[in-house]
Amino acid sequence: MHKKNLPIQRSRRALAGVSLCLGAACVSLLGAEPAKAKGTTFYGIDNNNNIWEVNPITRSNKLANEAGLTNSNCATTTGCLSLTEGSNGIAYDTARDQLFFFYKQTAGATTYDLLTWNRQSTGIGSLQTIRTLNGSSTPANAAYYNNALWYFNPNSSTVLNQLTFDYTGNTITGSNLTSFNLNDYASPNYPASFFGDIAINANTGLLYGSTSNGNYFSIDLNNLNNTSNAVYSDLGTINTLQGSSFGTATQTASGLQLSFNSDYSKLYGTRFCNTPDNCNGYTVNGQPFAPATGDGLFFEIANFSTGDSTTVRDLGDADLLYATSPGFRDLGGATGSPVEPVPGPLPLLGVGAAFGWSRRLRQRLKSGVKG
Repeated sequence: MHKKNLPIQRSRRALAGVSLCLGAACVSLLGAEPAKAKGTTFYGIDNNNNIWEVNPITRSNKLANEAGLTNSNCATTTGCLSLTEGSNGIAYDTARDQLFFFYKQTAGATTYDLLTWNRQSTGIGSLQTIRTLNGSSTPANAAYYNNALWYFNPNSSTVLNQLTFDYTGNTITGSNLTSFNLNDYASPNYPASFFGDIAINANTGLLYGSTSNGNYFSIDLNNLNNTSNAVYSDLGTINTLQGSSFGTATQTASGLQLSFNSDYSKLYGTRFCNTPDNCNGYTVNGQPFAPATGDGLFFEIANFSTGDSTTVRDLGDADLLYATSPGFRDLGGATGSPVEPVPGPLPLLGVGAAFGWSRRLRQRLKSGVKG
């Protein structure tokens, strides 16, 4: 466990504190002041349930909230996210600087919690529970759009949920859960699969998704009011390199974690390395890339400003933006007012050197772990 947090730069904007009341529970949130800065960063959550801020332009990650297993007081402190791989489904409300994600408190439980973080606090105790939901596993996808959290049911990609928050002034007074079975809509029918992730383009109301079998698709949220509408579009299959060893890798259909940048001009994706084999096959500076479990690979999936949003290509060496340690179980929406990355060698180095630097950093951090 880390003895010290990495340095965190907090937003300087003064935001009014508000309260969130859903049923009998109330938690503190930030005010509804719209974000003023256009950011490129977005959030990811790792196997230790820590929240990271990711910058695909400078190719760097910053530990934003150490509320999980690497916190030195996690095992003995209430509120620490102590279940390995317990978090998933990140979504970000850019207008209120509010992060949402799902967390299962106990392995094997039949419920999971929806948690929130307001960026103004960090560490154990900085997260609040909004609502407890039913399900044997947590949703592996989520996105925030139009005052609502959108996510597919865990282990079912056919039921899309809209958890709408009612805002009265600076207070959320309640929530309403609406579910849409996408197989009820006009053809083409939506194919079932596992996730993957989703991201929503707030300029168009189109949800983009990537399932575990590599299917890349869109759902028109503007037309969910009538089941006679055809809301699903198949955009092809995303393939990444994968193989048991360097030199034998082939293009394999791959599910990705997704996030737009703040102006929705680019869609980014990451390949999470559940096992090293998931991410094998890439060459960095002419050398075989050797991923480890829990690492990640970042790609630019689509550039909407150039009109290639429906173009799907195989993602090879030339498409790899950078490799990261740790990798992320899920990604959630671009920040409105990004935390500037820590100055250091990552933005200046190539992919291989940057990844090696991040590994050395991780080892230095691990050196502070007590037995």
